[in-house]
Amino acid sequence: MKVSRNIDLVYGGGSIGLMGLISQAVYNGGGHVIGVIPKTLMPREVMF
Repeated sequence: MKVSRNIDLVYGGGSIGLMGLISQAVYNGGGHVIGVIPKTLMPREVMF
């Protein structure tokens, strides 16, 4: 996946599945990626 526009991303913070692919593509394309996740979910989630 390639990001062809200069975009930034604010999302739920997980790094698995579709959102993981999108966040990695934005990051690799030079965009800023901000993951927001509640502290209570941090132990159960794999974060970027």
